[in-house]
Amino acid sequence: MLARQTVLVDLHEQLDQLQQELVTIQESQTLVNQQQQQMEQERLQVQRQLSQHLQERGLEQAKLSKLQTQLTQTQLQAQRIRQELVELAHQAENDTETLAEARLNLETHLESLQAQQYANEDLQTAREATRLAQHDIVVLPCKHVNAAIN
Repeated sequence: MLARQTVLVDLHEQLDQLQQELVTIQESQTLVNQQQQQMEQERLQVQRQLSQHLQERGLEQAKLSKLQTQLTQTQLQAQRIRQELVELAHQAENDTETLAEARLNLETHLESLQAQQYANEDLQTAREATRLAQHDIVVLPCKHVNAAIN
């Protein structure tokens, strides 16, 4: 009976010890469950942040793509403008040459016109002199006739 009592005491001690271990394990399990819930919430929050960052990145990539397209269009437009400027410079050079030739032709024609005016004036002067000379010839005989009549 004493041996049984010793075994019962040992078993009670073991039971108490196992119950304490069980309580400790349950407390640990509760703590682990709480940590797991906290980590799950953190994971969900990180996942939301990641989703938000990915969405923002997508928007930024869309903006970047739009800006790259605008840059390409602007570069093409600048290239066309440079090409037009070169063409306009050639055209201006050609126009300057044409204008110089036209001025030279104008000067030549003006000189020719001035020479013709001088020639016309000389002809007019000669014609006037001829007319006066004819007038004098016609008038003189009339004076002699008038003088003879008188």
